[in-house]
Amino acid sequence: MKTIILLISLVVCYQILKAQVDVKFNPSGGKLTEIANYKKSTSTILPSKVLPKFNLDSVLQEDTKRMELGLPFRYGYNFDVLYTPMNSGIWQVENGIAIWQLRIQSVNAYSLSFHFSKFYLPDTASLIIYNEEKSFLYGSLTSR
Repeated sequence: MKTIILLISLVVCYQILKAQVDVKFNPSGGKLTEIANYKKSTSTILPSKVLPKFNLDSVLQEDTKRMELGLPFRYGYNFDVLYTPMNSGIWQVENGIAIWQLRIQSVNAYSLSFHFSKFYLPDTASLIIYNEEKSFLYGSLTSR
C-alpha cells in the first residue's frame, strides 16, 4: 500500500513540476534581458482595453467586513470580459510570424491576473504576458 501511495505521489509531483510556467521578475524594476529573446511587434502604439473603474476604498472596506465575519480572503476583484484575438488587440506579420498584442489597463489595481474560460494555442504558438516596463514576464505558455 505504501508503494502505491508513493508511486501516486511521485506521479502527481511530476505532473505539477512539468506543468510549471516560467515566471521572471526583476525586483529592481529594470528591463528583463529575457524579453529580448522573444519576437515582438515593432509597433509602439498598442490598442488598450481599460477595465471598468472600481472604488478601491469600498472594496477594502468590504474585505474588512468579510474578515470580521470569518469569510475567506478575497483574491481579487473580478471583471468578466470577452477579449479575443478576433475582437481586440492588433495583429501584425513580421518575417512570416504573426504577432497579436493587447494592452490591458486597470486604474487602482495592485496587480492583474488572467483566467481563461477557453484557451487554445496551436502547436507552433506561444503566449507571453509581460508588464509595460518589461520587468515581469509570465510565459511562455504553449499548447503542451
